[in-house]
Amino acid sequence: MTNADLILLLQVVHSNQFVGSLLRKGYLYHQIAAMVDECVHRGFLVYDGESLVLTREGKQFRENDPDTGKVRRDGGWISPAEASRVPKLSDAEIFLPNNKTVEGLFRP
Repeated sequence: MTNADLILLLQVVHSNQFVGSLLRKGYLYHQIAAMVDECVHRGFLVYDGESLVLTREGKQFRENDPDTGKVRRDGGWISPAEASRVPKLSDAEIFLPNNKTVEGLFRP
């Protein structure tokens, strides 16, 4: 599991969300449980008897980029999916909605 996975879990705990957002990203319940165990082991989360609570270290880890040590400006816990990226158009191309061709727009 990567640091981005842990940041995503910490964001879910911080905002009191349901783990459905993690499930939609493709994680299974046992993977989420392993992430929770890892966060508790690292001291990012504590269990207060009713719920999970972020510690000071967890808040700092969530707010900072662990790879560069810099504060994340974009929230960082949502990473763009490569499949949803739109390919860049060249200068000679025209954007047409619904992938229509120019010939299909004009009828003789």
